[in-house]
Amino acid sequence: MRRAVRNLLRLIACAAAVFGVIELGLEFFRAHFHEGQINWPACLTGAALIAAGITLFALSAKLAAKWTDDFEE
Repeated sequence: MRRAVRNLLRLIACAAAVFGVIELGLEFFRAHFHEGQINWPACLTGAALIAAGITLFALSAKLAAKWTDDFEE
């Protein structure tokens, strides 16, 4: 059970990081090709998603162990 929870958390973490990269990439391409200004809140959202994904990936083993302790007994 612990392994499945850890893998699910890692999948969610990777998805968050990928969405953050997509958000940043699309914002920079929009600003570059339309010669507009960069929307900084969108960049901060992308950066926050990347940071959340990396943090969740790093803590996935500990969170899985904590959340599945009740089921192992």
